[in-house]
Amino acid sequence: MTYLLALIREGLRVAISSRVASTTTAFVTSLVVMTVFLSVGRAAVAEQDVVNSLEDAGSRVITVTATAEEFGLDRDALDRIGRLSGIERVVALGSVSDAENVWIKDSNRIPLRSYFGDLPPEVSLMGNRTPRPGEVIIGRDAQVSAGFQLPVGALGTGDTSFPVVAGFTAYGLLSDLNRYALRVASTSDGGATLTYVVAKRATDIPNLGAAILSLAGVQDQANLKVVSPDSLAELQHVVSGQVGNFARQIALATLAGGLLFVSAIMYANTANRKRDFGRRRALGASRSALIVIVLAGTAVPTIVGVLLGSVVGVATVWVQAGTAPGASLTVAIMAIAVLTGLVAAIPSALASALRDPVRILRVA
Repeated sequence: MTYLLALIREGLRVAISSRVASTTTAFVTSLVVMTVFLSVGRAAVAEQDVVNSLEDAGSRVITVTATAEEFGLDRDALDRIGRLSGIERVVALGSVSDAENVWIKDSNRIPLRSYFGDLPPEVSLMGNRTPRPGEVIIGRDAQVSAGFQLPVGALGTGDTSFPVVAGFTAYGLLSDLNRYALRVASTSDGGATLTYVVAKRATDIPNLGAAILSLAGVQDQANLKVVSPDSLAELQHVVSGQVGNFARQIALATLAGGLLFVSAIMYANTANRKRDFGRRRALGASRSALIVIVLAGTAVPTIVGVLLGSVVGVATVWVQAGTAPGASLTVAIMAIAVLTGLVAAIPSALASALRDPVRILRVA
């Protein structure tokens, strides 16, 4: 171990004494790493943006619609579906009825539905007031349509009126809820006639439709309609894969170019130092020792270049895209860049070790 550390220290001295070659290697390596971050890093951010936009378009949401309350999903069925592997959450709504603002004559009618269970995290209430049984919260779009200046008042459905106690805004996957007014489902309500089943991943979608029907507990499944966004899920998979593949091709080409350039630099450097390496061999240094010295001498400027390129590359991606590449991706790029630099030095190390010291030291 002590011998190996001594060889590494000797490689460090070689790197310091070869200022031009070391500086050029560090500069080229930093440019390669920056280019990789600007391609792969930006692509990773863009890929995540694609995934998020398609998720917002509903690529993870399966919609189950019943023709009537008696064919809707009861609480036991909703619980069974919610326990399926690959399901993130289940948002269930009861049958719809037309409701109008009782304070405005001939106001626009809006759909009023009951909801089962707790409000999903995509629903943000205006204020901390959660509805009690018999009370209503109204969506952002429904509030405007019904003529409410503020989410306070009452909605009427024939002879029944419900106090409006809060407004809400639904985001992301469940933004469709903004057009509804919602009330807490009571024990007298029938089954859920509109159910949003949110999958954990878009890739889980193709296997969930049949499983949901089998757990619905409805004898005549013709009264249930399952709408599965298979095309959106497939599009998300294809588009994100294409973006990633294109970025990886650019990264591989950049790394290959950097490898050749660094290899040429190191080969020229070792050629200039061949008499030095010849003397080491003549004094008893083994071929493996010379290989370690050359690799250690290459590793120092390579690591410096990788650190500089990573800092500048991550900062540039963050400024341009508003977010930085993930930690795992950053570490992977840095590790690959260091390994690329060491691989580039192998031909030079072998050339130094295999030269005949007698021929090198012979003076014409």
